[in-house]
Amino acid sequence: MQTGVEWMALSRYKQNRTVFYGYDNKKTITKKLWRVSHEFPNYCVSVYDVENDDFEGFCPNKSTPLLRIIRKLVTPITHSRFMLI
Repeated sequence: MQTGVEWMALSRYKQNRTVFYGYDNKKTITKKLWRVSHEFPNYCVSVYDVENDDFEGFCPNKSTPLLRIIRKLVTPITHSRFMLI
C-alpha cells in the first residue's frame, strides 16, 4: 500500500490498486487550522465521522487524538477573541 502526504490539499492518504483513503493526522490538522485562522479570522470548525479519528491505530490508550488537537488549537484563539471584545 502506498502512503504519503498531498501538501496542496494538506491531507494524508493511503492507497492500493483499488482503494484510496484520504484522512488527516495531527500535522495536517494543525496546518489546516493555522492556515484557516490566519486567512479567515471569523472561521468556524466542524468535525464529523469521529469514529475514524484514530485511522492509523496509534492511540489505543487515548481516544480521539484529532479532536484533542483541534480543541487545543482552537480554544486559545476563541478565548483571546472574547477577551478583546
